[in-house]
Amino acid sequence: MDNVEKIAATDGVDALFIGVADLSMDMGTTPTDPEVIRLYLHALDAAHQAGKPCGFASGTAAGARAALDQGFDFVMASSDTAMLVKQALDIARTIKNNRPSQAPRRR
Repeated sequence: MDNVEKIAATDGVDALFIGVADLSMDMGTTPTDPEVIRLYLHALDAAHQAGKPCGFASGTAAGARAALDQGFDFVMASSDTAMLVKQALDIARTIKNNRPSQAPRRR
């Protein structure tokens, strides 16, 4: 983050992408820490000053919507792994909850 202006201005860099969870973990804090927010908004400003789009990684739809409202140009609302796990859990719950409660077991 110390060189975000230089990075944004570099030829060949087409966009910046902020991983707020990675940033906050690196800082030893949480994504809602005011310093984390200040830094990612600074990166957003640096990208836009350089005429480049800036994206934001969020783990939730609400976080993605908030990032768009803050001026980010694109967002990641989840990961492929998180979506696969959620779907697998939903399928397992459906199977478990839809079995007959008193069905005899076949031997």
